Amino acid sequence: MGQPKQVVVYAASGYTGRLTCESLTSLKVPFVAAGRNQGRLDEVVNEMRGRGADCEARVVEHTPWGLRELLHGMKVVINTSGPFSALGHAVVDAALAEGCNYVDCTGEQDFMLDLRRDFSSRYASEKLVLAPSTAFLWGPGSAAAALVLETPGIDTLEITYAPTTLQTVASLQSMFRATRRPMFSIVDGMLRQMPVGDTRKVTLPNGETRGAMRIGAGESTFFLDDPRVRRCETFFANDELVLASPVFKAWEKLSHIGPAARMDKWSDALIVRFKKDPPLERPESAAYVITVLGQGGGKTVRCVLNGHSQYVITGFFGAMAAQSLLEGRALRYGYGSISQILGARYVLERLEEAGTIASFEPPLAARATSGTSDTVARA
Repeated sequence: MGQPKQVVVYAASGYTGRLTCESLTSLKVPFVAAGRNQGRLDEVVNEMRGRGADCEARVVEHTPWGLRELLHGMKVVINTSGPFSALGHAVVDAALAEGCNYVDCTGEQDFMLDLRRDFSSRYASEKLVLAPSTAFLWGPGSAAAALVLETPGIDTLEITYAPTTLQTVASLQSMFRATRRPMFSIVDGMLRQMPVGDTRKVTLPNGETRGAMRIGAGESTFFLDDPRVRRCETFFANDELVLASPVFKAWEKLSHIGPAARMDKWSDALIVRFKKDPPLERPESAAYVITVLGQGGGKTVRCVLNGHSQYVITGFFGAMAAQSLLEGRALRYGYGSISQILGARYVLERLEEAGTIASFEPPLAARATSGTSDTVARA
């Protein structure tokens, strides 16, 4: 039977769920692979066991009692089942009821704001972690921004994600749902709604120029109550996305012709019909860069994160978070980014294991905690 299993990967047979199982296997964390299809779950478990994993498959109904039964006695659930605005709330409810820490890979700001409003204090009172976007979106940017903010006077954050065009079915479904909902950035210390499809040109650290779209991101939900932050905006640098901005604007206008649930169902079905999950990422063709620019008080601090394989990073993020929470590393409870929960330096140090390297200009002050890697400490 192996060791007691205290980690659940929900939707384990999906694109991101399988990658999460791979990372848990590499980190030697026992886990339960859960979902609704026994055959697909068995494929994942058999493959992971062949790599040395201590894991088991468990079929579950996506109902309140089915999810509670799944999470009973568990310490961490890694939820990879999207779109989260449709499927996530039930998992968050069940995790709270069963005393289980919750992390997920959502990029949906509206869902994150719901969790922040409805669950943060309840999770905190139970000494439980509620850490959405423990993923490529919006994990690395939040960690880098937290360190940029250590420079006194910095009050403005501009975060730019520049990934490859690789996209799963669930990611595209989430994106279309998001365009129909209000999106926010922090302006003058408050959430302000932004227009759909707002674009501009950005220059990446390597000199490449891309179109970028301003989006409602997780960073604004994480730094909303931080008194240091006057402004926080996030951009997604992708020329194909910018070319599609008129479609998103039109879709947002069409969203008013019918109930939200019906429009979501229609767009989800349309995407499933015409979109397939991509092949596995190849490091040599899946490079990404994330930049965080902090300004204020006459100072400028810039962090550049270089890495590859955004979906592999997402799987690693969830597995690393679960391992760290089992080790009792949580610094706070309730709603927060994984860097607020575990510490930004620790998170960037762990990301080095997956090939993401951070550099800062000017270098950060030598205030690194013990155990921080030389690369991040020098940054």
